[in-house]
Order: sequence, then C-alpha cells, then structure tokens
Amino acid sequence: ARIAGAGTLATAMNYQCMDSNPAEGANYYRLSQINNSGVTKYLETRKVLYNPPKEFSATVIANGNGKVAINVRNAMPGKVRMTIFDMMGNVVQDRNISISASSAMITARLYNGAYVLLLANANGQTFTSKMIVAD
Repeated sequence: ARIAGAGTLATAMNYQCMDSNPAEGANYYRLSQINNSGVTKYLETRKVLYNPPKEFSATVIANGNGKVAINVRNAMPGKVRMTIFDMMGNVVQDRNISISASSAMITARLYNGAYVLLLANANGQTFTSKMIVAD
C-alpha cells in the first residue's frame, strides 16, 4: 500500500495495514519510506505469527452391533464433553473425555435408533451431528 507523506518531519504519521491472506505461521513485514528527494529508507523487518483457529469437527462411523466410533479432529488437548441425545431430547450418554492429540477416537455403545451427538471442547467450540445406529 502507498500512503502520501505529510510533507514535514515534524508531523508524525500512523499507518495501519491488514494482510487479507496471511500464511499460517510466521509472516514477515517491512516498511519503506521514500523522502521528497527520492531516497528510500527501509525500516526494521517485523515477524508476525499467525495461527488461525482450527475447525473443531468429528466424523461418526457406525461399526454395527450398536457400536459407534467418533473421530474427533482438531480438538485442543484437554477435555472434550460428549453428550448423546435420543430424538426425544433425553440424554443417553454424557461424559468428559481426555484428548491428548489433535485427533482422537471415541467409542460409544447405543441401541438401534436415531441420536444427536454434541461435542464441546474447552475453548467453547461445539460440534453437532445426527447419528443413525443400526445393526
């Protein structure tokens, strides 16, 4: 971006610029200043770390015989609360699960039927999905 100077050394100028597509991890930025005589001065390079939030999601895999595997992805290490509701809104299972990596497999045993899965991590992110369990 180019911004016209104030024309004087006595007037301070404040600048702001937003990178609309930063790379994940380290990004490096540097300002250059061109005076009225055409002399370019480069300012110190600045390192800015960008770590976008990961999407908290899961995949439900029916294994038959009432067994369900839930692959939780991008969960922050810590506790994930898993609540399973039947279609009447009754809580069928409610438990806290410790997650130590960015992906984890959780298993549940359910009777044939339709359910709603609710996962919540320590950051307040939630994931909801319908599940159909059949033999």
